[in-house]
Amino acid sequence: MDITLIILSSTFAVLLFTYIFYFYYLKPYSYFDKINIPGPKPKFIVGNLWDTVYVRRHLCLTDHVKKYGKIFGLYYGRKPIIHVADPDIAYEILVKQSENFINRIDLVPTSNRPVGLIDARDVTWKHARESLTPLFSPNKLKAMSHFANEASNNLLEKVLHKIDNDDDTINVRELFYSTAMDMSLSSLFGVKPNEEKKIELQTHINNFMGGLKKPIAALFIALPKASRPLRVLFNYKQVKAIVKLATMLRKIVTTRRRELDQGLSTRTDMLKLVIEAEHKEKISDFDIVQHCLTFLIGGYDTTASSLTFIAFALATNPDVQDKVIEEIDQYCPDEDNLNYNDIQKLDYLEMTINEAFRYFSAGYINLREAKSDCVINGVQFPKGVGIAIAVKAIHEDPDIWENPDKFDPQRFSADQKSKRHPCHFLPFSDGPRKCIGNRLGMMNLKLILVR
Repeated sequence: MDITLIILSSTFAVLLFTYIFYFYYLKPYSYFDKINIPGPKPKFIVGNLWDTVYVRRHLCLTDHVKKYGKIFGLYYGRKPIIHVADPDIAYEILVKQSENFINRIDLVPTSNRPVGLIDARDVTWKHARESLTPLFSPNKLKAMSHFANEASNNLLEKVLHKIDNDDDTINVRELFYSTAMDMSLSSLFGVKPNEEKKIELQTHINNFMGGLKKPIAALFIALPKASRPLRVLFNYKQVKAIVKLATMLRKIVTTRRRELDQGLSTRTDMLKLVIEAEHKEKISDFDIVQHCLTFLIGGYDTTASSLTFIAFALATNPDVQDKVIEEIDQYCPDEDNLNYNDIQKLDYLEMTINEAFRYFSAGYINLREAKSDCVINGVQFPKGVGIAIAVKAIHEDPDIWENPDKFDPQRFSADQKSKRHPCHFLPFSDGPRKCIGNRLGMMNLKLILVR
């Protein structure tokens, strides 16, 4: 009897394990077969995640387009993500049918990330977007242009100091990240911290961003529930960083509010505009801190990396650099007193920046999620499926860009732009969820590069 019971129990356990193993780990990998989406064979547990996100992310998308076409499926762990490199379908998703794809799918399941404008969903996102959009009007940007000028002057002083000291090499990436922090803190919060406090902020942001890029994060995506205990252990630095950042920002918000209430400050920065919007739109202090975190983390890293890419492009393309300098000398003779109107005349500089965005494509995918079943141009998008607009692949598509490996700002002349599909170039995405700070970012880049 005991032996029979043991055999039955063991058999049941094996069957149960097999059932769970099949339905939890194996069955999800048949998802794309059911909807006729081609793609590479997934690996056990991690799917296609390792190469796609952590090893060859910039290369593999273009490789997959060549092999499977402009619509293909990849598994991020067990999560199916339909990748779209077809501009027509991308336009439907981002613009024409954006209501069905308004939310971003969350790849890294963590409660540590600030839920600001980037991660907000549905009504929460819509309310936040409507409240914050007026803050980025041309008039508001003009009022904040002097912050970029101040940061540019500081950058120039540091470069000249290194030259005077006969430094053999200058780490421009390090300088650009420091400048981006100066500009972010002054334009967002109107503060000028000392070097020690600035380094502390940079460390917290780097620790937070680094947590998202660690290879261990692949396990968190692949096994979102089973990896929860590990997340606490391996994300300690990330959790600590976001808590420290939020605490520092709460203090800044409190101080800035007191200054405004008492009429002690007249300077226009993003935090002042957000606090003023609070009275009209009923934005809570918690939301203000969340939005500030989003702007700080996103703006700091994006500005610094963009400057680094553009500097590299100019250094390796001296003919382009000469044309940029010639245009600046023509339209901005007084570089010490630049303003918003001056830089609007710099068409070739903007063409060069846009070509750098295309050529390097720092934001290589743009994530969305289907709210309901949908068919676009014969492609099925079931409810809940993740979607990745393959920006990098579109930006390197030889059917769109002649000789895409060549750096050529003329691609963005007025004549060329007028002939182009709206989703051939997506550095800031498109549609209702297009990056809200794209004009601020472009203004800051121009002001710094001119100096």
